[in-house]
Amino acid sequence: MPEGVTANWPLKLLALALAIGIWAWVSGEARMVRQFDVPLDVVVNADHVLGTPPPSTILVRLSGPETMMRRLGPAMSMALDLTGADIGRQEILLVPDDLVGAPSGALVELIEPGRLTVVLEPRAEAELPIEPTFLGQPPEGFAFYGATVRPDRVTVEGPDVLVSVMASVPTSPIRLDRHESSFEVIARVLPDQSTVHSLNPRPVQVSVEIDAAPIERSFGGIPVRIRGGNNLYRLQNSRANVTVSGPPSVIDLLDRDQIVLYVQPSDGVPTTGSVALPIEVEWLLDEEQGANRLSVKKLQPREATLLLKGETQI
Repeated sequence: MPEGVTANWPLKLLALALAIGIWAWVSGEARMVRQFDVPLDVVVNADHVLGTPPPSTILVRLSGPETMMRRLGPAMSMALDLTGADIGRQEILLVPDDLVGAPSGALVELIEPGRLTVVLEPRAEAELPIEPTFLGQPPEGFAFYGATVRPDRVTVEGPDVLVSVMASVPTSPIRLDRHESSFEVIARVLPDQSTVHSLNPRPVQVSVEIDAAPIERSFGGIPVRIRGGNNLYRLQNSRANVTVSGPPSVIDLLDRDQIVLYVQPSDGVPTTGSVALPIEVEWLLDEEQGANRLSVKKLQPREATLLLKGETQI
């Protein structure tokens, strides 16, 4: 027998005995069954999105040696690769190979659900205005006069069939019933479709205008002016009466000289004959004085007749 085989034979015999003992201990160890809710990760093409939200987790039942099963942690996930799938409805069978992070000695006994139905849609992207959402009304004696949002727009992505018909994106609800003065609040942007997501999901700041309940004040015989028109026109009815609504503190600041009534001819106004144009209203107050809290309750007349200079209305 070669000398290398017989050298240190007591140590080699001991190593063999230890190996056999470890194998016997592992193979004879009790097996354990455990269930896990593992996250589902779905990957699609850059120009596709999921038309319906899939389940966020998948139930997986695993069995294996007890020591191995006790060490299993949250690192597992179900990975579903749909980068090669076409637009439309897809039936997907989940198999053990989709489970990522499980040790090689674990046996997958159950995947629930074992089959998924997903719908792939063309992806669309749009920049939309943010519309604050309000709950309730201010306490008695006070009123809501508007709000501004900063930033006031957000870019969203989702199925084209949904994004293409969206006019705005709402915020998380903002309560008004606890406020007797203006306030600022941080709100989240919440697209109202589960498959539409913000590309820059950061909070926004909403400035809410609350003031005393409005009162009204009427002003008569306010001149109506012409803006633009290259001095080609004149007005037949050049004065109007206006009733203004707003908080008492702002109404008290307002006088007739701070009310501007005007009509603005456009390119479509005829150069002969006459045309009735809506009378527009502007305040010679700034926002700090509360101009944004004023509104027109009544305007009489609501239109002014525009005539080309040198002509009279028949």
